[in-house]
Amino acid sequence: MELSEEAYSTGIKFPAPLPSFSKVVSRALQQDAYQEWDQLLRECAVFYLPDLPEEEGRARQSYHNIGRTMYEAFPSIKSTGQNAWSHFNRCLSSKVRWERRVRKKKSGGQSRQRATGPLKGAKVKKTALPSVLDEESFTDHLVQLKAETCKGNKKDVNHVKRLLKETYTKRQMIVRGGHLSTEEVFDRLWEDYPCFEEEMFVAFEFSQVFPSAPDYEKNYKAIVPLLMKFFDVTTEVRLIHFCAK
Repeated sequence: MELSEEAYSTGIKFPAPLPSFSKVVSRALQQDAYQEWDQLLRECAVFYLPDLPEEEGRARQSYHNIGRTMYEAFPSIKSTGQNAWSHFNRCLSSKVRWERRVRKKKSGGQSRQRATGPLKGAKVKKTALPSVLDEESFTDHLVQLKAETCKGNKKDVNHVKRLLKETYTKRQMIVRGGHLSTEEVFDRLWEDYPCFEEEMFVAFEFSQVFPSAPDYEKNYKAIVPLLMKFFDVTTEVRLIHFCAK
């Protein structure tokens, strides 16, 4: 279903039109949307992006209308939060912002600083990273991570840690790349790695950032508040960005 000219000029109203989802996403929506969560968000972002206003107030209302429509049509997107579709809206918002940045980059919309690399005098971490997963393997790892995280107390912690270890290089390319702001890095990490809502996995990530500190996980609760105060950040995921750089 296509959006109307009115939707384009005033924002997306309720009930919002629904995308024509791929077969794999359609099947997941009937059972457990989180089985194909990333692909669901990609398809929604591509569909709604052209008609989502960038002005904050109208964008917020549009997201609310989209989320409510999606939840009423597909209850499997439900999560805890202010509304049953709050988590879906946060993830979709991050995916839309990411898609906008990708399109601007492809159209030559990057700033001169991003096109020419870091500013003179900027600190650049020289440490080499291990080999990186190809895109297909990386996407598969993210799907597994999200599916495992959704299991709550029944998740396999060791499996999550293994997936985090194998995606570490790819993640550090995002964190240390210099082409995203701290806010953009935060959004990307929060969207792709919901496991970071649990401090044991944030601690594990720091043990990878600082491999020479074997007791980092053990001392995590004592060290992290001091680092957060030093870097003047309010969340642990933001702290990962600052420490990695």
